[in-house]
Order: sequence, then C-alpha cells, then structure tokens
Amino acid sequence: MIIDLTRTYLEPTDIFKEPNLWNFNPDLVFDIFDKFYLRVQLIKKIMETYTEFIKLEKEFLQDYNVFRENISDLDHRLSTIICQAFDDCSGLDSCFRLIETLGNLLERPLIKKTFDKKYANIVHLMQEEVKMVRKMYDEQMLHQKIHGRIQMHKFMPKVSGSLKWAEEMRIRISNFVEDFKHLEHK
Repeated sequence: MIIDLTRTYLEPTDIFKEPNLWNFNPDLVFDIFDKFYLRVQLIKKIMETYTEFIKLEKEFLQDYNVFRENISDLDHRLSTIICQAFDDCSGLDSCFRLIETLGNLLERPLIKKTFDKKYANIVHLMQEEVKMVRKMYDEQMLHQKIHGRIQMHKFMPKVSGSLKWAEEMRIRISNFVEDFKHLEHK
C-alpha cells in the first residue's frame, strides 16, 4: 500500500531531478534567534550577579544584626549614664541644661523609655521650686510687716531695692517655667 501511494504522487522523473536548494538570507532567519540568545546571555549575567549579591546579603544581614546588638548595648549603657547624670543634677537649672545638651539622644527608643520616668522628677522639682519661691515671698512679706520694708541688697534704696527683689523673683520662676514649657514630653 505505501508503495502504491508513493507511485501515485511521485512522478518517475522527479526522483532523478536535481534538488532545489534553499535560497535564504541567514540574517532574516536567525535574527529572532540571535536576539533570544542575547537575552539569555543577559539573564545569565543577571543571575550570576544576583548569586554573588545573595552571598553578600547574607553577610550583610549578619553584620547588620551584630551592629544592631552593639547599638542596643550602647543605648543601654548610655541610658544608664544619662539617668545617673540626671540623678546627680544639683537642681532644676542643671536638669534643664542636661536635657538641652542631650537633645535628640533622648528620642532614641531605649533611652526614651528609661528616661521618661525622670520627667516626673522634673515636675516634682518644679513644684518644690514654686514652694521655695512662695516661702521666700511669705518671709519677705512678714519681714516687711515687721520692719516696714523688705530685705534687700546692701546699699539699695527702698523702692529700687524692692523692685530689684521682685524682678529677681519673677526671673527665677519664669526661667524655669519657660524651660519647662520647652520640654517635649507626652
């Protein structure tokens, strides 16, 4: 059967003819393949680079974790030192100077968590300062009632001495109130 089919479709003269060779432009035929090959090469380079960087990323993550541990340790130490410095402050003025000097360090999460407890001490010191000024005022008023004038600096006239004393008291309390207002604590 196959032989019969072949004979019907092929002419006996077709077998002995010279074959027709293909005539084509290789640039047209292989252009798409060449582009594909270049893309594959590009992807290969990208993957090689990726592989190299994956190795570096693992190293980087290890180094980053060590760095974070060191920073955390430094934050703990610094927090302890800052709290000790605050506890060693002699008064409200030195507390405010310390806070101003430390600036943004007090915003670091670990330090902030530890130092936030100290703000209650500032409120307490502020209350004590107001009580002290009130006591000084009451003493001066008592002295004025008894002696007819307030205690003032030596060689100061009565009116200007009284004004100077009142100004000193106002400055004393208003400076602390202004510093207290500038505290950034929630």
